[in-house]
Amino acid sequence: MQHGPCAPIRPFSVEASAAKRMERSRRSPAPWRPALMGALLLAWAGDATGGTPQATPAPQPGGGPVGQAVTEPDQVQAVDLTNVPFKGPSEAPIRALEYADFLCPSCQSLAGALAHYLPRSGNRVAVYFKNYPLEKECNPSVVRTLHVGACNLALGAVCAHEQERFWPYHDKVFGSRLSSPALEDVVKLASEAGLDSGALQACLGSARAKERLAQEIAEAQRVGVTSTPTVLVNGRRLLHVSDFTATVEKESTRLGLPPASAPPAPR
Repeated sequence: MQHGPCAPIRPFSVEASAAKRMERSRRSPAPWRPALMGALLLAWAGDATGGTPQATPAPQPGGGPVGQAVTEPDQVQAVDLTNVPFKGPSEAPIRALEYADFLCPSCQSLAGALAHYLPRSGNRVAVYFKNYPLEKECNPSVVRTLHVGACNLALGAVCAHEQERFWPYHDKVFGSRLSSPALEDVVKLASEAGLDSGALQACLGSARAKERLAQEIAEAQRVGVTSTPTVLVNGRRLLHVSDFTATVEKESTRLGLPPASAPPAPR
């Protein structure tokens, strides 16, 4: 299976299909949304598998598998959200799961876009994160390594989550300029993000961290991930990450959720 590199970032246009779908759903767009959608830089990377888009049932509260393992069109993929780092309400009706590589530029841009989007999503959306490093050292499905050191950063993310410091680590890594990071670099970054460096070093070499990472990679392969970033919304894998906002609005309509409103202006 060929894994393509991260694609160039492209802006999400307010004139794209998302706006048209929103109009057809007769939702009045919030006044902040055009500016947000214009600023939301979402990318689709690599070679897609050509899978069929799949319908999305509501997630089950409290984590755990979402949907059922299927191969037929118009059904969801089974993904396990138990003990997975996330941002947003724990009982959010819409759960977006991102598979990402910390050395992927498109993943970095998506991280910034989602951080901007979430406060404006009306508590409808939670974003979950799993690792899919494009490096042969830990990802057996990669034909050739695209990002040397991505496995080290992914292990660091697993260990950061053990310390309940995943998001500071996530933001620190994506905010840094890295080239082939070694484990020593991971420890340094994590320490700067407020993690316990001794505990992190012990975790990086542990069997449990490597097994956790292997499980995330295996799940990604099963649901059809071949490039980063790849996003699932309530179990439905997006063929293009730029469809994210349109998919959220479509899912909101299906679930009968009210339109999102702008966050209160700062005083």
